Amino acid sequence: MRRRSGYATPEDWSPDGRSLLFSEYTSRGDSDVWIYSGGKATPLIASPFNEESPRFSPDGRFIAFDADDGGVGHVYVQPFPGKGPRTAISAEESYSPEWINRGRQIFYMSGGQMNVVDVQTQPVLRIGQARALNNRRSAEWRGGGKPSMDGRRFLTLSPRALEGPLELRIILNWFDELERLAPHPHR
Repeated sequence: MRRRSGYATPEDWSPDGRSLLFSEYTSRGDSDVWIYSGGKATPLIASPFNEESPRFSPDGRFIAFDADDGGVGHVYVQPFPGKGPRTAISAEESYSPEWINRGRQIFYMSGGQMNVVDVQTQPVLRIGQARALNNRRSAEWRGGGKPSMDGRRFLTLSPRALEGPLELRIILNWFDELERLAPHPHR
């Protein structure tokens, strides 16, 4: 078993709620995908490279994740449970996969652009042609986004426009200020 670093990031629950996928940094400086199930944690996708952002398919039969095998990150899908061949979803550098539209599509980010690919998981895995969801290639999109389950809306972060100089407020004796604004009920 690999030596664990203790720095883990929870990623996704299985559809049946029995297993948790998490990413964990290793003592080598890369990250692996682990699964917590049945009271124990075991490595699921582990190599000397980075594997991150695992997501269960809605039917629980596959996991989408990104990995930087060879130095460039790509999005992959592999069967779950057990070992199986990983199938590349993206040809270009990409990250942050999310299953949308009841598992019929995978959304991911690539070069600051949102992309989607059609996916069929029954009876066998079939991957369609990736296409861009937007034509904006800006730093604004690099933080990624979180699609709604139906894939029609996205929650994204965008830089705040600042007007004028930045303002810094320093509050001294803030307990006194807190008491003034929200007095503690006396007994």
